Amino acid sequence: MIKSFLFFTLIVLFWSGMINPIGALAQETRVPSVEIKDTGGIRRNFSACIKPEKQNIIIVWRGCCTDGLSLLEETNDWITEETIDVALLGVSCDNIRNNRKVIGQVRAIGYEGLVLVDENQDLIRTMGINVFPAVLITNGEGVIVWRREGYTPSVIDEIKAKITK
Repeated sequence: MIKSFLFFTLIVLFWSGMINPIGALAQETRVPSVEIKDTGGIRRNFSACIKPEKQNIIIVWRGCCTDGLSLLEETNDWITEETIDVALLGVSCDNIRNNRKVIGQVRAIGYEGLVLVDENQDLIRTMGINVFPAVLITNGEGVIVWRREGYTPSVIDEIKAKITK
């Protein structure tokens, strides 16, 4: 009985994204080649938005999730203040009705970098993101080296620890 309960709990945690399967995989997990739009309505290939020869921080959020925007703001401020050579990319997973809200929200926090809008949830479906906000760190070759879903106040500290200066 206890074994089946533990097994069921493990499956639920794995499925919900609380247990990170990427860290356990021996193979490389690359950023997917998915077409999504930027805030100007231009279709872009997501993997082409990754800056080569740099570490990339990708923050994926929903408009109803203020934690995602505050994480984007904190990370942007940290990169700017510390002058760290890291690319920051924001991805909103809101549908087309909330696209204008995304532009206003991003401008309000002072972020001027590239923001992509995953209107059809193609990216989050391909990457298996279930909990928002999600943070991905890639190396310059587009390989995901760290992934975290969900928000706690210590997320920014975890990001700082994972970025090599």
